[in-house]
Amino acid sequence: MKYVLALLLSLLASPALAGVSCVLPFNIQNGQPADATQVMANYNALVACLGNAAAAGANSDITSLNGLTTPIPKSAGGTPVYVGGTSTGSANAQVVGSTVPGFVLSPGNIVTFFAGFSNTGNFTLNVGGTGVLTVFRHTQLGPLNFVGGEINANDQVMVQYDGTQFQCLSCHRDMVGEVMDYTGTPPAGWLVMDGSCVSQTSFSALFAVIGTNFGSCGAGLFALPDGRGNAMVGLDNQGSNGNANRLSICAAQHTVLGALCGVQQQTISQAELPVVTIPATGLTGSYNPTVAICNTLTTTGCSNGDSNLVVSGTSRGTDPWSNYVGTGAGLQVTMGGNVTLPGGAAGLPTIQPLQFVYKIVKL
Repeated sequence: MKYVLALLLSLLASPALAGVSCVLPFNIQNGQPADATQVMANYNALVACLGNAAAAGANSDITSLNGLTTPIPKSAGGTPVYVGGTSTGSANAQVVGSTVPGFVLSPGNIVTFFAGFSNTGNFTLNVGGTGVLTVFRHTQLGPLNFVGGEINANDQVMVQYDGTQFQCLSCHRDMVGEVMDYTGTPPAGWLVMDGSCVSQTSFSALFAVIGTNFGSCGAGLFALPDGRGNAMVGLDNQGSNGNANRLSICAAQHTVLGALCGVQQQTISQAELPVVTIPATGLTGSYNPTVAICNTLTTTGCSNGDSNLVVSGTSRGTDPWSNYVGTGAGLQVTMGGNVTLPGGAAGLPTIQPLQFVYKIVKL
């Protein structure tokens, strides 16, 4: 009986340390007799209480799990997040040595860590020695390989194992084929839009989006959009609202993706000039003062056969102005020839004020 009582007292002390509350049917005190029935009843109550609490997982009063050596599984409410430190390795092959708790390569498990490097292309990660796996980014085409610039040194990174590979949860969702204005040196993961011919294999995601809409360069190649000195506008027939015909002057080009239209300057033709009426009031003329003006009444300055201008009177019969008849009639003059307006025939600029930046496209 003494041994049973000692065991009972030790069991009474253990639950208190574990923080598990159990109720005993008998209150046994020092100096008072206790029969075996009471002792065994209390013993059985403790066994049942602890069994239900620890073994069956039905307890609701545990205040600390510091003593656990095996992580609680997600199915039992355990966390799927494993916390690591700063990654080592290299820019595109980084390593997270250890995590809290110890990482298990199970679908749905998440690893968070600080990046030790900035990646420049396709990216792999090895967590806790579980093996090298590729990390994928999220795009409108589904999970794709990294292309550079997804992770920068000192970023806090979060990736999740999907059963085959890691997917980056902390990375920005990429829109492959997105066009952006950029004021600095183009970053990793983007290409300058200069019309270059690039590989359909190396840039398969971008090729899947734009194809050869901006030009074909031969087998296995495709052309990038050419943003050099070109302003980009929306297709007149984009969407489901019909053809706007806002740029119908471009003929069929205004509805063709990748087509070009417009010039930097335009030489004005005669047909493009407006019709202008110039009033003929207040016009003055001049005559050559070396030509004598004759007066047929006084024959001043007149002679047979001269071709001088007759301003009054009746002309002489031998005068070339013999068809001039009358006295005091006004002088009528008919002018002919071309009037030339001054100009240099230079082209008229057709561009609005511009400021130049990099045009880049997302890989």
